[in-house]
Amino acid sequence: MTVNTAELRASARIIDPGFPGTAKAITAAADELDLLHAALAAVPHSTFCEFMTAAYGEPCSCPKSLTPYSALPSSTEYPTVTRLEVHGPAGRVVGLLGLAGVLVALQDDGRTLKVIYEQKEPTT
Repeated sequence: MTVNTAELRASARIIDPGFPGTAKAITAAADELDLLHAALAAVPHSTFCEFMTAAYGEPCSCPKSLTPYSALPSSTEYPTVTRLEVHGPAGRVVGLLGLAGVLVALQDDGRTLKVIYEQKEPTT
C-alpha cells in the first residue's frame, strides 16, 4: 500500500482552520513518509529483501521485487498442491479439492493466466 502524501497535505490544509494541531501532525507525518520513501528508494533491493525476510519471515513483496513480464517463466508447476481456489470481489468463485498438482502458465504476452490441474485417482 502506498500513501499519497500530497493527498495527506491537502487534507491537512482543509482541516487546519478547525483542528490546527491535527493538521500540523498530518503534515509532519507526510514529511516523514516522504523521507522514508526516499531512504527506501536508495537501499539496494537485496538488502531490503533480507531485512523484510528476517523481520517477517516472508518473502519480500516490495515494488523493487516486481519482475518484468519478459523475465518471468512462462509456466510454473506446483506438484504438491491438493486444493485450488479462485477468489473475486464477492469471495470464492472456484474451489477444487483432491488435486494431484497444478501447472500455472502465462500466455498472450502476460494477459492470460492459465491454470491446469490434475485430479487424484479415486481410491476404492
